[in-house]
Amino acid sequence: MIVFPGDFLAHGEEAEGGANTVEREDDIYAAVMGEVVRKGRVVSVMSKKHICLPRRGLEVYGIVVSHTPSKAVLYCVPACVVSGKGRGLGFMAALEPRGMGKFVKDMRYEARIGDILFGQVVVSTREGNIISISAPKYGFIAVFCPKCRKRMVKKGNVFVCKCGNIERRKIARR
Repeated sequence: MIVFPGDFLAHGEEAEGGANTVEREDDIYAAVMGEVVRKGRVVSVMSKKHICLPRRGLEVYGIVVSHTPSKAVLYCVPACVVSGKGRGLGFMAALEPRGMGKFVKDMRYEARIGDILFGQVVVSTREGNIISISAPKYGFIAVFCPKCRKRMVKKGNVFVCKCGNIERRKIARR
């Protein structure tokens, strides 16, 4: 389990504080971000430097969960988690028209619910995260047909469905 500084770990009667913990009023709290380790009655936090948190430049995989004319809302997972090179938490982010790398009149036609993309965090604040796919290596990697909801196949610069529907998206060049 990943914890952050200040997260409650245990009551003083139940356990003893170990490495990277702090005790306040007979309760044990995490002093650093990391993974909880319990050995007998001792609880400690093992600090991991490769925990992926939302920050500028972080590469992510995102799935479109909703959209409006002005943005698409994504649930994102850091690419380091998907590749197995790190640990991290999923988070919500927005894909705005300026992050598409082209003029977009209505985001509802550029990113449909269920589509999966590979992108990069360009803004990460307390208010939220913003993703961009404007660089050539970023874009959509899986698209689902809005008519029959089957996965579409990439052919050239478009996605084609078995039902005959053709959708244009920015395709990731990886």
